[in-house]
Amino acid sequence: MMDNSDSSSSSSSTTSLSATPKSKNELSSKNEYFAKTVRDQFFRDIIKNEKNWSAKCAICEETVLDNIGVTSNVNRHVKRNHQTAYNEWFQKLKQSEQQQPKLLDFISKKGRVSSPSKQLYPPGHQRQQQLHDAIVQNLIIEAGLPLSTTIPCLYRKMNDMLKQFCATAEYISLTLDIWTDRRTRSFFSITGHAIINMEFKSYVLCFLPLYGSHNSEKLLEYYD
Repeated sequence: MMDNSDSSSSSSSTTSLSATPKSKNELSSKNEYFAKTVRDQFFRDIIKNEKNWSAKCAICEETVLDNIGVTSNVNRHVKRNHQTAYNEWFQKLKQSEQQQPKLLDFISKKGRVSSPSKQLYPPGHQRQQQLHDAIVQNLIIEAGLPLSTTIPCLYRKMNDMLKQFCATAEYISLTLDIWTDRRTRSFFSITGHAIINMEFKSYVLCFLPLYGSHNSEKLLEYYD
């Protein structure tokens, strides 16, 4: 029988994920594989607890602590202490995204070799509307492929609905949200809240990328 005394002494709520250590030369190599996030690119020996997690910087060996589901501390550590390495990685990430094949090109190529399609459903048919909604959800929203005839129409409908919301509500409460995603991009949004016909409603009124520092003057400029 195996002796499990050593393994049982560790906390059951802690998970350790060890990655292959990266040297400074490996991080700066032009031909190296690079990850899609700051955490995966610059950190190793990830340890997860119930409420927080930690990882060791692959460049300076410093251990950085962050809350579960949050990467702001590790992002800040790399941007402040290893700016050159961060900039090199970020440029490679942008170039990689630009070089990825576009789904629209694939669809166009496939259409040239396929037989002409037939319209099976007339305009306004329920199935036709379902297909339209699926295209909007899967190709436009999720895949990021805007269609010139669809986006303006959806925008006008949403804009009219927001105008009606603002005109109908007697009082509107505004909340300001600022956050940074896993790729360290910052965003600024304003959400309107109101009670209309005894029903609580909330709509995003503004959503913009936020560049530079997040001081009060900058936020006031975006708000105005």
